[in-house]
Order: sequence, then C-alpha cells, then structure tokens
Amino acid sequence: MTDAVDAERQQLLDELSQPFVAAWRDYKIASGAVRKCLIDDERCGYQGEMVNEDGDPVPPHQEAARLYTDFEREEGVDPKRSNIGFGVIVISTKTFCAIEKLNEAKEAVITALDELKLQKAATLEEIKAHAGLARLHYYKVLRPVKGLPGQRPESIRLSIEQKIDIERRTVEECRELLKDFGELQPHIQVQLDALRSLQPGEMLAYVFESNNLRVTANVSFPKNPNTGLREHCKLRSVMPFYVVSQTPDWAPAIKLPRYIKLADRIERQERSDRRIEPDPFLPSIHVHRYSPKRA
Repeated sequence: MTDAVDAERQQLLDELSQPFVAAWRDYKIASGAVRKCLIDDERCGYQGEMVNEDGDPVPPHQEAARLYTDFEREEGVDPKRSNIGFGVIVISTKTFCAIEKLNEAKEAVITALDELKLQKAATLEEIKAHAGLARLHYYKVLRPVKGLPGQRPESIRLSIEQKIDIERRTVEECRELLKDFGELQPHIQVQLDALRSLQPGEMLAYVFESNNLRVTANVSFPKNPNTGLREHCKLRSVMPFYVVSQTPDWAPAIKLPRYIKLADRIERQERSDRRIEPDPFLPSIHVHRYSPKRA
C-alpha cells in the first residue's frame, strides 16, 4: 500500500514540476550562451571596471558571468540576500542578444515558481527538491540583468543604496527563527548553543536591510548637438551593468563606489543610544548583541 502511495505521489510531483523543469532547461541554455559570449567579449578586449563585495578589483567579464548566471542558495545566508557586483562591462551586440534571452528565461522560471506557490497539492520546496533544484535561490533568478543597449554614455558614476534598520528581538524569538533553518544542521546547533548562554531577558538586535542593497548607476550622455543639453538617466541593480559597443577597447568614464562593509555600517548605526556590536552573534538570522558599554 505504501509503495502505491509513494508512486502516486511521485507521479503528482512529476506532473506539477513539468512546466518548471521546462522553463529551467531554457534558463540553463540561456545561461551557458551568456557565459560563452562574455568570455568571447573578454578575449576581444571589451573593457570595463568592477570590484567585488570586499572592494577588491576583479576581472569584469568573469565576475559578470558568475553573477548573471548564479542561482544557488548559500549555506547560512539570508535567502533574501544575494551577491553584489559593483561595476560596468562593455559588451558586443551578440552578448546583448544573449542577455535579453537570459532575462526572458529568468522571467519564465519565476512565473512557473509563482504558479506552483498557488497550488495546494505539494509545497514549493518539495517540488524543487523533486526536480533536483532544492538549492535554487528565488531572488537570484528573479533579478534581471540591466544595462544600456542604445546610445553610448559619456560617464557612469556608481553609488550604493542601502538602508539599515534594527529591531529588538527576545532570546525566544531568535530561537524560533533559528529552528526554521533546521535544528539538525551543525551551524544552527552552534547558534542555538550560543543562545542558551544568554540570560532569558536579554534583548538582541535584528539588523536588516529594508530595501536590500542596490547599486545605482548615474549615467551621463554627451551633449545633444541640437539642444546643447546633456541627458541623464539612472539604473538600479545588485549586479554589474552593461554598455553595448560595436568596437573593442572602449568604455565610458567609470567611477566605482566607495565600498563600505556591512559590519562598518552596522557599527555606526545607533538606536536608542545603544551601539550594535559589528560581528553578528547569530549570523544565520543577522542578529547582533548590544554593546555592554552602551547598554
């Protein structure tokens, strides 16, 4: 009887996951095409500038290929957080066409996932696991690749947008949040043990990014010869921006942002005259202790 029930369940999961699996197959094809095109662009000498999340210079086309096609969850990282790329790359029209197809494939995967959320026969996590995609990161797939396909910009200035908010949490609230990650995972057990060392009445600080971190590209174009005016536009993303060029070895004047690490921003963030310790006490849920000096 159990075997029959299991077989019926597997058949149900097969049927539910079919549109999602088909969309995912197209996404993987589009991702491979983008990676190949970016490698070709890099070999042809298309230029750009980029720094990673630590503020260190990185090969721009390689980093863009990684971030554009990254879809996996990272262990112990808030699922609403995703890797950030600070920079601009110059690409060919062929790469631009590949990126457009990738954006379409991303949208199709998200549509399939959103439709699966609405049905009641199985959970989304169960269906993803059945399809072999348990580590798929919804928010990483959701984000489109953004850039400038048209007129060449004269300059691009990048800046960081992030608002840090802090909410007070009790020890018990933090314990329940950690349990949602799975009590049997070793890194969660370590954090639960750390909670047991605290007094029940101690308040902790939940630090979160209310608008998530984004990079803004402030773009300036050459003066219009007819009007004498300079046009401007803004783009916002968590990934590198692109500029399309027909010729290699060209890039606009690019000003990278002054990168400030999250820990430094937290250290300066004060709420109710209490300073937050920069190192997270419970890293999986972004919870910090208040400094005893200011408690």
